[in-house]
Amino acid sequence: MRLRRQLGQACLTVAALAWATPALAVDPVGPAAPPVVPAPIVPAPPANPAPLPSAPPVLPGGPPVMPPSAPVAPAAPTKKVPGAAIPVAPDDKKGAPAAKPAVQVPPDGQPLPPIDEARPPLPPEPDQRPVPWERHLEFGVSFNVTELLAHNDGAGNKTPVRLLAGPGFTGTLDWKVLKYLWFTGYLNEGAHSLTLPKGSLGVAGQLSGDSARMYTFGARATPNIYLGTRGRLWITAGAGWGRVNYPKIYGAIPGQDPYVIQDRGVSILEIPVGVGGSLEVIPRWLVLRAEFTGSFLPSQRGEAVERAQAIYGDVIHRVGPMPWLDASFTQSIGLALVL
Repeated sequence: MRLRRQLGQACLTVAALAWATPALAVDPVGPAAPPVVPAPIVPAPPANPAPLPSAPPVLPGGPPVMPPSAPVAPAAPTKKVPGAAIPVAPDDKKGAPAAKPAVQVPPDGQPLPPIDEARPPLPPEPDQRPVPWERHLEFGVSFNVTELLAHNDGAGNKTPVRLLAGPGFTGTLDWKVLKYLWFTGYLNEGAHSLTLPKGSLGVAGQLSGDSARMYTFGARATPNIYLGTRGRLWITAGAGWGRVNYPKIYGAIPGQDPYVIQDRGVSILEIPVGVGGSLEVIPRWLVLRAEFTGSFLPSQRGEAVERAQAIYGDVIHRVGPMPWLDASFTQSIGLALVL
């Protein structure tokens, strides 16, 4: 900036001198002399000129070489503060281990403890207690004997036909819903022989036939009381549905061909109530159970409790209905698997 200012002043001075100098006279005798041009005034260089920046030299085939920088004055020594970390210069040797960080010193001058000792200890591990065992399901199969009571037929008339007590099986699935309340699903099946005295069903001749088959299934609510850890007693009540299938009945009249009364069936609704108990013979595995139930049969629908027909002697004869079942009683004993 200073050099520019000096050059500008010099140019102004030269312009002023050229404007103030008068024009030279022309000699009429001889040729005119050339005009006199004053020498330019060159300003004096400054006392301490500032060095101009120069481009760094470039070596052939390589990057430019920067000129050495001016020396830097050493920094003033810093005051050590208690508790501050002391910087450590990295090791210039390749492969050498890095320097360990300096130990921080708190303001009181005592060194800090190691990290493992500074943090609080971990809480103790909780006790590994196994989950207490508890039964939830029992699946059982039992042998049963069922007796059916009947006095009247489907039309409300007295009948001599009887269904004898017969064997069968019972399947149960007990589900523990609450501590003292279980639900029981059941299936009963059995065979019952028929007693057909002469003159039964309002037809002539001697009647005979196979056993009637009966099955029922349903669900019951079963409140329990416990006898120690291996036994329990209960009462039960619920509802179920079933069916009784009667076989073909054959009639024989002396001197005539035998005749046939076709098989028939009836659907029943039952209301079972009962009591029972169980005992674990193998803990957590096998249970011995026994039960007694009685069922009311309030509803019966089907062709077995209605009148039918039979043909013998080239004549169509009316056949009376089968018995109307009043109740059933089932006793069962068996084993159940604890699940």
